Amino acid sequence: MMPDYDNGTSYARRGEHYVRGHYSRANGSGNDSYSEYMDSKQSYRSGKSEDCKRRMLAALEEHMDALTEELGEMSKDADCREERETISRYIDKLRKMM
Repeated sequence: MMPDYDNGTSYARRGEHYVRGHYSRANGSGNDSYSEYMDSKQSYRSGKSEDCKRRMLAALEEHMDALTEELGEMSKDADCREERETISRYIDKLRKMM
């Protein structure tokens, strides 16, 4: 059954800020934050300048911020215990990588 938007019904969760299923890390230009990070990292490796390093770290920060926001949205949107456990397991795996 499709939502009936004319009668005020839909699958949207009323009163919640995020929209279910919007987990894309792509930005408005179509180039995602990871690609920007990798491009700036390559520039830093080639030139080793402080400006390249600053851009690389800014891109890394943007990518990690997008990643943590995505994980948070997925966690809020989890519909069952197994889904939450899977997300938690991978967050623990990331924690152990450091």
